[in-house]
Formats: sequence, C-alpha cells, structure tokens
Amino acid sequence: MSALLELSGISARTLTDVTLTVAPGEIVVLAGPSGAGKSTLIDVVLGLVHARGVVRLDGEERPPRERWAGVAWLGQDAGATLPAGWPVRDAVADPLRVAGVDGATARVRASAALVDVGLTEAEARRLPRALSGGQQQRVALARAVIGGARLLLLDEPSSALDEATAVALAALLRTLCAAPRGALVVSHDPAFAVALGARVAHLEGGRIVAEEPASAWAAKEQRAWQSLD
Repeated sequence: MSALLELSGISARTLTDVTLTVAPGEIVVLAGPSGAGKSTLIDVVLGLVHARGVVRLDGEERPPRERWAGVAWLGQDAGATLPAGWPVRDAVADPLRVAGVDGATARVRASAALVDVGLTEAEARRLPRALSGGQQQRVALARAVIGGARLLLLDEPSSALDEATAVALAALLRTLCAAPRGALVVSHDPAFAVALGARVAHLEGGRIVAEEPASAWAAKEQRAWQSLD
C-alpha cells in the first residue's frame, strides 16, 4: 500500500531538504521549537507555499492546486472551521450535500458520524458555539471524515484542552486514523504524542534532525525536567 504522504527533498522558506512519510494507519507528530518550520511544512503539503522537492499523496505526485483532495486541515481553533449559524448536524452533513447526497440521507449519515465521535443527539442540534472546545474538535473531525479525508493535518489540537479531554481526543484520533487514514500532527506535548501512539519527527532549523517513538521523546523530556529539580 502506498504511503498517504511522501515528502522528498522539500526546501521552502526556512525548510531545507525535508523528507518525511506518513503511512496508512499511522500518526506522525511533527515537533520542534517555535520557528523551526512546522507550520511551513504543513502549508507545503496544502500547496499554500511554493517549495522545491516532491509531494506525493496516495502515491501520486500532485501539483499545489490538487493537494486538498482527500486532505483535511484542522487548526488550533477547530470551531472556527464550522459554519457558525448552522446546527452541528447540518455542519457535518454539508460536505455530503455538496457532493450531491440528498438532505435526508446526509443528515442521517451526519448523525451516525457524530455518534462515532462521541456526541449526543442533543449536542447535534446545538450551534457550534454552544459546545466546548473538545466537542468542537470532535465535530470538525466528523466533518472531515464524512467529507472523505484520508490524511488529517492537525495543528496543536491539544493546546487548549485539559488533560482528560486531550487523552480522550487522542483515543478518538487513534480510532479515526486506522488504515486507510493517517495523520500528521503538529504538537509540543510529549504526553499527547504518547497517547496518540505516534512516531515523532523533530524539526529544527528547517531540517528533520531525528525520528523516534513518542515514548522515547517523553522519557527524555522527563529526564530534562528532573535534572532541573
């Protein structure tokens, strides 16, 4: 099976010769200090930044204008991606209606997708602003998946969540990112990466300087904090 995402020799702005893959069923965390180029790399994948090198999605090299097909991006404020004046169920059903699915069928499928991400019928009838940040993340994920996204790109999804909500979100992402889906997640949080069961790619100075299991990253961070005591 082809990799969901293959980046080869990517150079753009602060990035230099970045090579990275995300396989079906895999979650890769992109970690590194501020200014390392994490957001720029996401923008390259989305075709928003011109870059030298090769970007392949589902085994096909794609020009920038064609990179959104099968790809969903969720920023830190997931609620901002949702239609503010629509009930949650209608917001999730919208990609199906755009694709030509009749309204009644789209709403039924949206209801099922919301159950899959842990939301109730009552929550499905609310407006996005009436939900918590963690619930809005779940709605945005349901909308992305129902719209056919196979590669999820997430920017610091746990940054505004408490620990319990972040752990629950990680469990949901593990479920959603079973093959054939996968995810590339920007995060500074080793504990969240461990909960994701992720491989971590460390980006520093525009280069991938190391790749390791999240557990190894978390152990090093813990030793660093202990050395300060």
